[in-house]
Amino acid sequence: MLILTQIAAALCGFISAYFWWRSSLIKLTPSPGLPGGPVGDGNLGAVLANGNTLFWDIDMQGRLNARAAVFTALSVLLQVATMVMQMHFGRS
Repeated sequence: MLILTQIAAALCGFISAYFWWRSSLIKLTPSPGLPGGPVGDGNLGAVLANGNTLFWDIDMQGRLNARAAVFTALSVLLQVATMVMQMHFGRS
C-alpha cells in the first residue's frame, strides 16, 4: 500500500508540473487595430503605441493553474498519507 501512495503522489506531482508548464506556454497574441481592455470571455487586450493590441487568454491560464494547484494538493495529501502509514505500520 505504501508503494502505491508513493507512486500516486509522484504521478500527481508530474501532472501538476505538466499543467503549470502548459500555462506558461500561453503567449500574448498581437492583433492590429482592435480596442484594448477586456475582449471576450477571459481575454485581456492592451493597446500598444503603434495601434496594435496584445491579447492574453487569462481564462485559460487560470484554469490550467487551478488544475495544477489541485494536483499539487493531492500530491501533498498522498505524501502525508504515506508518512502516516509508515509511522503507524513501522515500515519504510
